[in-house]
Amino acid sequence: LKENGAPASFVYRTMEQIESMQDPGQAMEPHRHNYYTIIWVRKGSGKHHIDFRSYDVKDDTIYFLTPEQVHHMQMDPGSKGFVLLFTPDFLHEQGLTQHWIEDTGFFFRCDDMAPFTLTGEMDSHGLEHLVLHIQDEYTARKPFYLDGIGSWLKLFLLECKRFSQLSGVQAEVRSNSRALTVK
Repeated sequence: LKENGAPASFVYRTMEQIESMQDPGQAMEPHRHNYYTIIWVRKGSGKHHIDFRSYDVKDDTIYFLTPEQVHHMQMDPGSKGFVLLFTPDFLHEQGLTQHWIEDTGFFFRCDDMAPFTLTGEMDSHGLEHLVLHIQDEYTARKPFYLDGIGSWLKLFLLECKRFSQLSGVQAEVRSNSRALTVK
């Protein structure tokens, strides 16, 4: 993981920033990373291919990718959202154990689960509030900012886990190529 050519353990981007960094007309190829990725599409459409399965991109859908997963996003112009990138070392340094991350169910069950779609009962504004705190920490770079990011990230993942359990979200089989739905 790099930021401005230097190694980084955490990187924050908006989908708008990523879109502006891409060359117009140049298609992105399927690729894999050696770090975790959370992509929250607040508003947008397109296709997201994960491990050679295709999903229609919908508003308020969160994609959790583990290191070494192959993915490829084909987004329509004007998409809005957030992208959080972090290394396994970052998680370890922030006290987020492998067991805790596995227990969220989002990263290591990704072969069994489709992306996580927020529904009306879920407080997407509360989640966005947490991500904006991450953005503030990342931008301000005050002393111990990575510790702050780690804390907000843990709260973000905890809220996603609560939504999945309290709202009765159940995994759809990936072959259905549909996002998680509330049953």
